[in-house]
Amino acid sequence: MRGMEPARSSSARFRALRELGRGGMGAVELVWDALREEEVARKRCQLRPGDGSDASQAQHAFARLKREFRAVAELSHPSLVPVLELGQDDEGVYFTMQAVDGVDLYEHCREAAAAASTE
Repeated sequence: MRGMEPARSSSARFRALRELGRGGMGAVELVWDALREEEVARKRCQLRPGDGSDASQAQHAFARLKREFRAVAELSHPSLVPVLELGQDDEGVYFTMQAVDGVDLYEHCREAAAAASTE
């Protein structure tokens, strides 16, 4: 795992493959990481300074993303996806994590509820 301060990274390092999910604070996409030579998931804050968002709101969102990375980086559990790197490029702050095949939590709960209702 890289250090806890954002690494500077070129946007050319990552090639977007597809979006995996989107929430109130950011989006997660599957990307090819040319440096690691593997697919990883990259979470990026949606609010960026200079994109028309309130500057203080964008800075707060960046700080939250960094805190999330640092908190998850200190955890280790078989059910948690490991985070790999906190970085920053021309598009803003992001962090990468191991890409995992599966369904998101909402879909999992929906499928479990549907299965339970048929029993």
